[in-house]
Amino acid sequence: SHHLLPPVSRSNRSYRIIEWGWVHFTLSRTFQVGPLYFIIHNNRITFDALTLASSIPRLVFRGALGMGKTTLSKRLCHEMARKMKDDPSQKLPVLAFLSTARDERNHKVTKIIADAARESFHSLENFPVEEVNWVLDGFDEIESSNLRERILEWCTAPENSETNIILSSRPSIIPPYVPGLTPVALLPFSSSQIKAFIERFPWRKPSGADQLLTVLEKTPDLFNLAQSPLLLTLITILSQYIGPERLPKRKEEIYRVLVKLLTGDWDFAKGVERPQTIQEVDLRLAILRRTAYALYSMKKRSFTKNEFVTLVTNSIPASFIDHRTSLDFLDDLIRDCIIIPLSREEFGFFHFSIQEYLAAEELAQDITTERVVNAIQEYFRSDGWWEETLVFYAGIKRDVSVLINELHRNLTTKIAGGDTPHQSLVRLLRRWFDVADFTKLDSLNPRGSVAKALTILNVGAGIVPWEKYGRI
Repeated sequence: SHHLLPPVSRSNRSYRIIEWGWVHFTLSRTFQVGPLYFIIHNNRITFDALTLASSIPRLVFRGALGMGKTTLSKRLCHEMARKMKDDPSQKLPVLAFLSTARDERNHKVTKIIADAARESFHSLENFPVEEVNWVLDGFDEIESSNLRERILEWCTAPENSETNIILSSRPSIIPPYVPGLTPVALLPFSSSQIKAFIERFPWRKPSGADQLLTVLEKTPDLFNLAQSPLLLTLITILSQYIGPERLPKRKEEIYRVLVKLLTGDWDFAKGVERPQTIQEVDLRLAILRRTAYALYSMKKRSFTKNEFVTLVTNSIPASFIDHRTSLDFLDDLIRDCIIIPLSREEFGFFHFSIQEYLAAEELAQDITTERVVNAIQEYFRSDGWWEETLVFYAGIKRDVSVLINELHRNLTTKIAGGDTPHQSLVRLLRRWFDVADFTKLDSLNPRGSVAKALTILNVGAGIVPWEKYGRI
């Protein structure tokens, strides 16, 4: 391990070389993916993902929305392919987007994963598994809970113990420990990483980087958002086109502006005139919202052209749009990179969070809470599928008083039972209060487990005695 380290004085007590045996012991715990060497600094172990993957062939990358799981998966495959080009004895890297995987009961898991590979080829499933580096991205985006279980069983099966597997997922979906796979946490960008990213961006104006850094320094809320690699990318792109001083300060607003840019404003800003099948911007956005919501309700992260076109056609009266127009509209979305190919037959929004945001926008159009209540119930019944959409919804509405007051009626027996509130309830409430900043505490009248969860979260800092509501 010595050659991986930068020159470090052994007299410096902040750093010391890690012996491999000690590393292996530590890898059973969560650690940060960071610089290109292994060091201990202030009791934190830091690793580079590329070095790590070449040393530890069975990993689970866990990260929240926008933490770079897919980008990292692609980068790892690229590096593996580069090594294989120089050394044909290296294992074949296969990148599979699990959102496109279909739960075919009569097919083996290897074939299902092979069919989900971005550049799949016939008989890939017959390739010796020990000669493949399987990079499985988006475990949390699999639409079938049964298929998730089958894939986990495949990953942990004794006969596959020597198979190289890298899995990525949002933390709430995958078990905290998968036997035989080392868990890795993708942590937010540090201030120095944010600065490095912005300075490397190809700005049109030389002052662009300094201006954005100044705005981030003066705006703590925006800086906090920029710790997410995805949101930092979006913030930087928006800063390029609308100026750093006009940047939205909330995540939901960033997504709203970005979607508008992608559906027409970007071309307008660049002075480009491209034909649009549907001329009215508001109609394009409405169709996109409804289609994204319909797909999300079906737990579909990916879809075929026919599935998308059918939903578009059904989203609006036939007098406005027909099958041919829907197909042309999809081609426009692919051209504008809102929709991208995920496999040979499957497509998806360019990032899953875009679909989640659009689904939330569709829910926010409702006058009543019927559909969002159904989504809440499904969130508690399932394994967190609706979580990000419900958080986007809370951020769009900014007041969730009505939902919280009725929440105890929408809990399943599993969630409502027990002396301690279920973690999924506590997590959802915590995230709601983080974004729904217009929620008035004096208007809340929670009951049961909901009140107990508010006590745990210390909402109102003890001003309101939620525990008395918890007994009702």
